[in-house]
Amino acid sequence: MRRTRELLALVALTSVLAVTGCSQGELTAPSGAEQSGTEQSGTPNLDSARIDSVLSDVQETLTAGDAEMSADDLKARVADPALRLRAAQYALARAKGATATPLDLTAQTVTVTNAASWPRAIVDIAQADEGDLPIVYVLRQDGPRSGYKLVNWTRLLGGTSLTTISADQGSPYVGADATGFVMTPAQAVSAYVDMLNGQTAGDDHFTTDEFAQTYLDEAASINQSVQAAGSVTAEAEAPDDDSGISGVVLRDGSALVAASFTYTHTYARTVKDSTMKLGGAAAQLNEGDDSVIGTVTTHYLVTVLIQIPDQDTGGKASVVGAERAIESVSRDDTKKPEGE
Repeated sequence: MRRTRELLALVALTSVLAVTGCSQGELTAPSGAEQSGTEQSGTPNLDSARIDSVLSDVQETLTAGDAEMSADDLKARVADPALRLRAAQYALARAKGATATPLDLTAQTVTVTNAASWPRAIVDIAQADEGDLPIVYVLRQDGPRSGYKLVNWTRLLGGTSLTTISADQGSPYVGADATGFVMTPAQAVSAYVDMLNGQTAGDDHFTTDEFAQTYLDEAASINQSVQAAGSVTAEAEAPDDDSGISGVVLRDGSALVAASFTYTHTYARTVKDSTMKLGGAAAQLNEGDDSVIGTVTTHYLVTVLIQIPDQDTGGKASVVGAERAIESVSRDDTKKPEGE
């Protein structure tokens, strides 16, 4: 496994990644680490051999699951929201008559926690082929008798810059309610969902990001395409359970946390004798039926990587990674236009 004492991941908008390792001076505990919510030991929870072993075990489980495209085969080493995301990808691949794109945990750089209690985590920024955006994998151990499980993965967005704490030093664990930052991670997820539902790609809490802009542009584009027959409503929702939020403190004292949320597109045909069609993955998951008789709702799961500044530095949070999959399609043919 290759490790650097400091990672600088520069992802160009052209989707070209440059990762450089830099020498690093003496570690100074960042202010965000002081209130991260988990007791810190100052010693990394895993050495390089054990990190390699964990990543190898999870990789074997993913490979076995991919062979059958079975989410049940992943449960020993994969947990929600990662398990839900992979299950959705398997379902869509089957609907297309294809296979799911493999996940490769081969590390470019790794950060581990130095927590004296649990949970504990591994953040693996994987190697990427030229022209591809790197994927960040987050693995968590919930107790001393449980193994590390993959709980989240996201693809870094273009223009992302991250500086991690090296694995031989260890980083404080950041949970949903961690303080010492401009907002807790749980608050950040709720604020981001509120921003999307407010139809903006940036606000007082978040910088503008590529995923939010795409989310809004996509909803507007779909509405434009179906306006002769009805409309499409987009709505995002934060999870009821914060247990899927996990992260670490970065070198600058900010928190890097992985989380998830859901959103829906509800197609409503409201014009009598009109025709409305689904497209792409929604139609494929709907057993190939692309017609909208009354309403059709597509349900998406999104995993995100959020960088939250520490309180002393201040500033806005940023979504620096995102991955999404369509989980299901539901329809109600009784809600067709009046008079039909």
